[in-house]
Amino acid sequence: MKYNNIQDNYVVEAHSNGLLDDIKSIRKYFGIAYKLNMGQLMKQFAQTLNSAVPTQVPNTNSYDKTQLACLNSSLSRSDSEDPTKIYCYGTIMNPVGKQRSPFNSDKTKLNRLALFEELGVDPRRSFCYSNDPQKEKSDAEIIASINKP
Repeated sequence: MKYNNIQDNYVVEAHSNGLLDDIKSIRKYFGIAYKLNMGQLMKQFAQTLNSAVPTQVPNTNSYDKTQLACLNSSLSRSDSEDPTKIYCYGTIMNPVGKQRSPFNSDKTKLNRLALFEELGVDPRRSFCYSNDPQKEKSDAEIIASINKP
């Protein structure tokens, strides 16, 4: 995703040696001018990209607003959800044999780590999100709603 326009994103498979797409498409997206030795340039690009990709999720306090929006958008699209749904308002228990998606887990870890640590132990529990900030509930409210008789 481009930092100044998160709707402009480049989706491509990758591995540690680079992006799995043709060089022309990669150059076009990243604005890389054509040079005679493109193979070497792509190798350097892959090395730079590898060094920039974190191996662990950093503390969410280290992200700025744009980075959080990008992460939420990507997680939501991967989970077939509306990317504007970032306001947690509750949880649901999935039926026996069903579990929350890894994307729902990651989104909750990103946005509500303390809540995830409290309630995320049971993999059947999914976290519910809305695009309406008025629906957002505090961790205490969500936990209390679970404990109601």
